[in-house]
Amino acid sequence: MRHVRGLIPSLAAGALFLSACGGNTSQSSAPAEPASTPPATLTATYSSIQKNIFQPKCMNCHSSGTKSAGIDLTSYASLIQSAQTHGDPVVVPGDPKSSHLYMALDSHEMPPAPDQLSDVEIKTVGTWITQGAKEN
Repeated sequence: MRHVRGLIPSLAAGALFLSACGGNTSQSSAPAEPASTPPATLTATYSSIQKNIFQPKCMNCHSSGTKSAGIDLTSYASLIQSAQTHGDPVVVPGDPKSSHLYMALDSHEMPPAPDQLSDVEIKTVGTWITQGAKEN
């Protein structure tokens, strides 16, 4: 019983560590936990995606202060700037399959648990890119 008491805090700490942004994302591409329910107000516009996806689920790692992987999702301008400096195209207007942003979301590589996106949220980002990734 003494070993079990010490094991529970260790497991909790390990789970917290693995869920942090920047953890090993090369494991299974399936979500570790059920994805969140998308907000009822989510539409395929930049402003809606910014408000409902980027701000609550991505900004801890991809803001102007952190720019994890060189990607800043703080504003449309910073997203486009990231696209020009990242190496791989972050967003290719009209082509989600060539867009690093969409492919990272669709493969569930990003964002890490517990912030993984629902299929509807991923499809909405893909639709926005397909429609030209406009600042709307």
